[in-house]
Amino acid sequence: MLPEISFISHEFHSTAMETENILSGYFKRLQKSINKKLEKSPKNYDTEEYHQLRVEIKKLKALIDFIAYCFADFKRKKVFKPLRRLFRKAGRMREFQLKKGYRKV
Repeated sequence: MLPEISFISHEFHSTAMETENILSGYFKRLQKSINKKLEKSPKNYDTEEYHQLRVEIKKLKALIDFIAYCFADFKRKKVFKPLRRLFRKAGRMREFQLKKGYRKV
């Protein structure tokens, strides 16, 4: 019986490591995408670019929430706090552009 438990434990560990690698890769892709969008001057953003920035931040928030669900000691609020401010500011700018009928030419 012990070898089976050891085998299950090994399989679980391998799966956990694969999952961690997948989540880490996804996090890095989202981070790179957000950073690339932030490198562009906000003066040149149109409503769609603000929307895409917010979508990427929402994806990252969903990932952070998932990690917090899986790991009770994960500090979700601390990790997401800087992004929350950015998300809100981008939302205000997008709303302003939509209300004014702003379109980048």
